Amino acid sequence: MTKTGTQRSDKYGQKYDAEVVRARYTATAASAIAAQVTMQEQLAIKNLAVRTILDAAGVYPILSMQYQAFSNKLFGICRKFTSLSAIAQAQAEYVKWKTYGSTAAVLQDIWALYSATLGAAPSPL
Repeated sequence: MTKTGTQRSDKYGQKYDAEVVRARYTATAASAIAAQVTMQEQLAIKNLAVRTILDAAGVYPILSMQYQAFSNKLFGICRKFTSLSAIAQAQAEYVKWKTYGSTAAVLQDIWALYSATLGAAPSPL
C-alpha cells in the first residue's frame, strides 16, 4: 500500500532526534574540518595555477570566471570519479565550456593541471 504524505512525514519525525544528530556532527566535526581545510588548500593551488595560465594567455580578468569554473569542475570530477568515468565526465565539461565560447587552447592548458588523473586533453577540433 502506498503511504500518504502525512505517514511519510510522521515516520521521518520519529527518526529525527536532535540530540542524536548533534552527537553525530560533534563526533565528526574535527575530521570534517581537517578534510575541508586540505581540500580548500588544494583548490587554491589549482586556482592560482589557472590564473597563471590565463595571464600567460592574455585572458582579461573579467573573463577568467569561466575558466576558473571549468577548473573547479575538473577538480571535483577528479575527486569523485576515477579512470574512464572521470575522463568521460571531464570531456563532457570540456565540450560544454568550449560551446560556451571558451578558448580551446586555454581549456587544454587547464586540463593539463589534471592530466595525472585525466590523461591528455581532448583535441581542440
